[in-house]
Amino acid sequence: MMAEGLSDDGRLITCEVDPKAEAIARRYFSKSPHGNKITLRMGPALETITTLSGPLDLVFIDADKINHSTYYEALLPLLMVRCPITRSLPRIAIPALHYNP
Repeated sequence: MMAEGLSDDGRLITCEVDPKAEAIARRYFSKSPHGNKITLRMGPALETITTLSGPLDLVFIDADKINHSTYYEALLPLLMVRCPITRSLPRIAIPALHYNP
């Protein structure tokens, strides 16, 4: 689990649009000793991204494959220099080398 690798004051923000998946995720988060580091936000990921402030240390983009490039562009201004961005299928890391603070 990603939250396990975080420092005690670290936080993981995850997005979900399916209420059934949300219920399952919240159940498992509550059982985890690291669940207090996880914030689950309901709604479209792009709406959540617009509410975030940087810098972000790591971004993992999953699901909603059609919008991966949209998320990437929206997240770029929030990234720390050389922040890794990973995505599922295929699993690749995209270093954010063209970040301009």
